[in-house]
Order: sequence, then structure tokens, then C-alpha cells
Amino acid sequence: MNQDLRDAITAAVELNEGASDNPYRLSFARKAESGASFGKMQGDLSAQQLARDTLKKALLANGVDMDRATDIVAQLSRPMATNGLDAGDDQLVEAALASNAGRSLVDEMDQQISARVIDDVEDCLDTAQAANREVEPKAAIYMAMWINMSGPPTTLKVWLGGQDVFLAHHTRRVAAPGDVVTAADVEGYLQATDYFTANPRNFAHLEEAAAAGVTAMTA
Repeated sequence: MNQDLRDAITAAVELNEGASDNPYRLSFARKAESGASFGKMQGDLSAQQLARDTLKKALLANGVDMDRATDIVAQLSRPMATNGLDAGDDQLVEAALASNAGRSLVDEMDQQISARVIDDVEDCLDTAQAANREVEPKAAIYMAMWINMSGPPTTLKVWLGGQDVFLAHHTRRVAAPGDVVTAADVEGYLQATDYFTANPRNFAHLEEAAAAGVTAMTA
């Protein structure tokens, strides 16, 4: 994968996650199994051990004792739509993430998450290539955003390898793509997923982020 596409993926994912203005605080996506998250890549405390480890390190670096830091992270390590911490613990988290040490830790977490997403996209591209398929850059950008939202691309790779898949709680068949996997192909795939069938209005934001990624690549 060339650097232009890497930069485009980073720009699109960060815009899609919507935390670029202040990544050093908790946010709540209020969707599916998501929990509290932070960082430009929106490390999810409900789903990602890396995010839990990062927050705990930030709390400890900001003077919070081990027992309280462990308890705070445990409280946030589950799906939640709103902040369930009491005011005192919430202040500790906000101060820790905003501190110099916290910011450095969050930036490091973002870099690790971004690297994992890039690796997964490259795995997708390799899968498509092995099946004699070419993937358009914008299609790869869409894949990256979806991977960051949903995790490793197990079903996506099956589809890229040439098999039809059933999405939306196994009720919607998505035919395997042709020799060139276009952005429109991946849009159709994503619109058939559980998440976007339940939240169709959110797809417009994904489209905007993908367009921004393309712009970053061609700038």
C-alpha cells in the first residue's frame, strides 16, 4: 500500500470517528455494543484491551492509585451510551487524558490502532488480489473505516475472495464483487450490514469521510 493511500485512510477514519477536535476526553457513540471511547481513532473501552490499558496508564501517570484506576477502567469496560462514572471519577479521567502524559499515551494508542487497521486493509487487498480482483482506492478507504468501526474483516474477506455473503442478520444477500471492487460495491456491502440497516442515516457521514480521504490522497 502506498503512502498516499495510507494518509487517505488516516484522514477518513479520523473524520468518520469525529474526535479530531478533542480526542483527549471520553465520548459515547450511543450505538450497538460501543462503550466509552477516546482518541482520534476512538479506542473503545468496551471492545479494545489496548484502550483499557491506555486509560489505566494515563490514570496512574496522573497520580491515581492502582485500586481506583483499576475500578474506573472496570466501570468503563462495558457497552454504555452515557457516562456512568460519578463526578469525582469522571474528573480524574478527564484530567488524566488531558495531561501531557495522557496525551502522549493516547497518541501512541492511536498509532497502534491505525497500524492495525492498515494491516487489516492490506490483508483485504491481498485477499482480493489472490482472487484476481483489483480494489479501487476509495473502496479501500471504506473498508478501513468499517474495520475501525467493527473489528477484523472476517466476512469482508470472504466476500472479497469471491463468495456471496448474507448480512443484516443473515437476511440480505450481497453478491461477490467483480474483477474490480469499486467504491459502489463496498457501499452496497456496508449498507447491508447490521449496523447500517439499523442506522441508515449515519451512512451519509461515512460517505463524507470517504470523500475527504480521496481529497487527502489527491491533494
